[in-house]
Order: sequence, then structure tokens, then C-alpha cells
Amino acid sequence: MPRYFSAFQLILSPGTISDFLFVSVKLGLQVTFIKPGTDYGVIPDCLYQDNCGARFLQALCAAYDYIIVGDIVPDGRAFLSDHCLVNTKVKVILQATNRFDLVAPDIGKYHELVRKRLTEQPDRVYFIANNPFEAFYLCRKNINPPRHAVIRATGFAPNEYNQEKHPETFKGNGSTVAFTVKAKQHKDYLQNKLKELDIPFRAFEGSYGGPQTLATYKAVIQLPYQVSVMSLPENLRHGTAYLLPTPSFFLSEFCTNSQNYDMWHAHELCMEPSTTTKKIERLTKWTDWWQPELQGAVAYFGSWEELKEMVKKGEGEGGKVDFEDLKRRAKGVAERGERRSLEGWREVLGMGRGERVESIWQTERIGCGKAD
Repeated sequence: MPRYFSAFQLILSPGTISDFLFVSVKLGLQVTFIKPGTDYGVIPDCLYQDNCGARFLQALCAAYDYIIVGDIVPDGRAFLSDHCLVNTKVKVILQATNRFDLVAPDIGKYHELVRKRLTEQPDRVYFIANNPFEAFYLCRKNINPPRHAVIRATGFAPNEYNQEKHPETFKGNGSTVAFTVKAKQHKDYLQNKLKELDIPFRAFEGSYGGPQTLATYKAVIQLPYQVSVMSLPENLRHGTAYLLPTPSFFLSEFCTNSQNYDMWHAHELCMEPSTTTKKIERLTKWTDWWQPELQGAVAYFGSWEELKEMVKKGEGEGGKVDFEDLKRRAKGVAERGERRSLEGWREVLGMGRGERVESIWQTERIGCGKAD
């Protein structure tokens, strides 16, 4: 008989909720999902006042095996208090899909609280990230827990992203490329470049109809704007063909020329003084865009002219990229990634390793110095 765990997940991000909902169904977890009615970083003061917070927190923590704080980790800082970790047996999982101190109040005290719990109570407080950079950033804040784990998103997208909820005009025709951006200046920059290259494209700023929609395009050009995005596994799952800059091209064109484009926190990876080789190693090691698992399932361009050649000569005999093969490979990468993620959560929750041979836990000290 499988063991059913009960978990309480505090989270605001629809993508993170959808991802763990998929995990909970696959692993048979009983999960209470709570999406606070407040903005990021704004949690009711009552949780931090002994006259009601202590009783409420202790009762809540005592009712669950796990408390999972997803996405905006500081929103769950009350669960790192003694009310939970001294007076109950609950385990607290800090599931970082962003910087662990984003919008944290009184950041010095917050860093000390996280450092204390992760280093002194590693059997009760876990640090789980969906990308390797979060551990690097944690280390940069002088927090180096005895163990941590990277469990990437499964790629299960929120229902609101489904194609049928968006107009037909969002869909591609199989011969046009698309690109998605989060900021208008990024959209303007890439639009101008593609016009110069005479590449037919569709630009999406913000909403793009979800992964089912993007998969209808010949390919998606992505200039990394974050070290990791949940849309990457979501789109791969539906067979999106990605065109990405190589690490060296990204370094020369974007990292050192931020007026063109910028990636949040990229300065910690490629702007600090170091050799070009070392900077490329950092980008490859600490971000999701150049992870070894993607090799063969995405196409990398080392210059704008190479991008043009990929798109223009992508089809037919002698073509540089077989986009249909790329789409098939993308789905294969997503399927394998989903299995690894489920096995990772299985081990973290004490349900065994499944098919994994090696443990998901990383126990080597995180290297994050300027020389790393």
C-alpha cells in the first residue's frame, strides 16, 4: 500500500500550483493548496503576532506532514518559526522557483532565519529549487546548507494557458517563427533584428496563448531573460522547436551589452571579472538554457546570420535544421524530465528513490565565489 502524505502548499504563482498539482496526483499526495489573497510579499500581520499567530501556526503545522512554500519563499517565513519547528513535527520545504529572498522584509534578519533553519535543522527544513542558480544565489548570501536538491518543473501548464481559451489568431501556420518577451524594450530590440534579417515572425509580449499555441509555429526564438522559466518545460512538453543563442553569443551580444538586452541576475554569472571560458562555464552550469539534457532537442545559433540561415534553410534537402525532428526530440526531453522530477519528489518526500540510482540530494558545498 502506498503511503499518502498530507501537505499544505502556500503559493501565488499559477505555474507552480499547476506543477505541484500534477506531482500530487501522480504520487498520490493529499495536498491543500492555498493561494493567498494578498500580493507578493504581503502576508497578514496576524501570523507574526503571538496573540493569534502562535495558535494558528501551531495548529496548522500539526495538521500536516509537510508545509511547502512555493515560488515566493519569504511569504512562508512564518512557518520557519518555533511555532512550527519546535512545537510540531512538520517538515518545511522551501521550493524556490525564484530568488529565495525576493520581496523579503528586513532582509538581514530574514537571511539569518533561513541560514539558521537550513544549517541547524536540515532534517526538518529542505531547500528545493527548480533550477541550479537558486543554490548559487543562496551561497552568495552566505548560506550553504548541508544538502539541497534541484527538481525541475514537470512542464504541466496551468489550465488558463490552454489554447482553446485564446483566439484563433494566436496560432501559427507552421512557416512563421515566434518569439516571446516580458518587456517592451526586449520586444523592440528583437523585432528590429528580425526585420533586418528578413525573417517572418510573430511577436508576443506577455500572453501568447500557452504551449499548445506556440507549438503551431515553425520555431520559437528565445533570448533568455531569466536564469530559468517554467514555460521552457511546458513548451517542450508540447513539442515546441526552440532556437536559442549559444552561450558565447549570449555572452558577447547580451551580457556585455545590456542596453540591448538583459537577463535578470546575469551580471553575477557573466559581468564579474573573469575569463571568457569561465563565464561560459557559469552560464552553462547555473542556468537552464544550456543544460546538457537539452542538447539535440533545441538548436543554438552563434550569430544573427546563423539564425537567419537556420530559419531560411530549415526545411528541405540540405536544410540546416529539421524542425519536425526537433519537435519530436523536445517531447522526448520533456518526458524524461517529467520522470526525473517525479522521482526527485518521491525521494524528498521519503517515498523511496523509484528508478533513480543516485540520490537527488546534493551534499557537496556549493561553489559560488568569483573564481568559481
